Amino acid sequence: MNKRVILIMTDTTRKDMLGCYGNAEMITPNLDKLASEGIKYENAYTCQPVCGPARSALFTGTFPHSNGMVTNSVPLGANVKTVGQRLSDNDIPCGYIGKWHLDGGDYFGFGICPDGWDENYWYDMKMYLDELTDEDKVRSRQCVVNNLLGFIVLVARTVCYLILVHVSPLPLEPLAPNPFIKRSSCEEQSSIFLYITQAKIATEDWGG
Repeated sequence: MNKRVILIMTDTTRKDMLGCYGNAEMITPNLDKLASEGIKYENAYTCQPVCGPARSALFTGTFPHSNGMVTNSVPLGANVKTVGQRLSDNDIPCGYIGKWHLDGGDYFGFGICPDGWDENYWYDMKMYLDELTDEDKVRSRQCVVNNLLGFIVLVARTVCYLILVHVSPLPLEPLAPNPFIKRSSCEEQSSIFLYITQAKIATEDWGG
């Protein structure tokens, strides 16, 4: 019988975000089932707390400072082989679906199948974006703004609260269809901070 391996890797998932690790509020039945029927590790360590470099270690078996990917949005070294290349060199076919983040692009990547992977079964985030309609792209951004505004309204009367707004022009620009691309990095950020300012002004008891 041929041996088959399926690697399922979630993104930005802490231990307390899974039901199988004791958080009853996290509804993750499929991952919980995998944990109950397999091996569940209680301790795990990452060589880098940043997406791309951590992935580079997982897919190459080398440290980020050795494979060239010391931060996000830089590519792996040209002479560094991934597990896909290692396996395909031994006539083992490899497919990949989901976020890659090792090609030097942004969160979504370039949509180009790298060496070692079957291009007929390669589907990264850029390819996913290309299939979205303009309306879906706008909707995917609007939910972020709506969540932020909902939080502001919820805590508007408290004396002190913290709002962290992360608006990166790199991953957001591909989401914006024409004619919104030019305004995505400037006007949208300004509008988000404008909402925060308006909420602050509207609050009667703003920190005394």
